[in-house]
This record gives sequence, C-alpha cells and structure tokens, in this order.
Amino acid sequence: FYQVYASKTINGEKMGHAMISRLFLCGFGSSMVLGTVAGSLVDAIGRKAGCLAFAILYALSALTTRSSSLYTLVAGRVLGGVATSLLFSAPEAWLVGENQKRGF
Repeated sequence: FYQVYASKTINGEKMGHAMISRLFLCGFGSSMVLGTVAGSLVDAIGRKAGCLAFAILYALSALTTRSSSLYTLVAGRVLGGVATSLLFSAPEAWLVGENQKRGF
C-alpha cells in the first residue's frame, strides 16, 4: 500500500514518508491491541464467523485506499490491523477444529 499512499494528496500536499509511516503505525497498533484478545473473540463469535469478519474488514480496509481523506485512510489502516489480528487466529483455529471433529 505504500505506493498508493505516496500518490495521495492531502490538503494540497503529497503525503510524505513520515505521514505514511504514521498510517502504517495505526494499523500495527490496532493489530497489537486487538491481537491480545483476538483468540478469545474468535472463540466467542465462532471460527467461521471470524474468517468471514477478516475477509469483510480487510476488503473494507482496501477500499478506503481510494479515498483522499486522511481520516478515512486512518480508519482503513485500523480496520486492516483488526483484520490482520483475525487472520492470525481464526483460520488456524477453524482448521484445527474441523480436523478434530473429523478425527484427524
């Protein structure tokens, strides 16, 4: 996404390296915060629902890159971070659960 952000103009100025770095930190920060509870969240809502939530949140995150609004870009990075946390817990848990159900 770096090249996408580098092509953006916010308030009449091109986005610089520092602003792009802050955008990425928003995503990493949200992933860090939610990552500590993602496993419990997936257990609560279900593994399949966790995988679907990942897909929807990541798709929404990708769609926000079309915007030139800084607030929308930040929201997209936060959504991407939340989706990444789900990515690293839901699919593996779903796979293991299904294998255990089938006796593997």
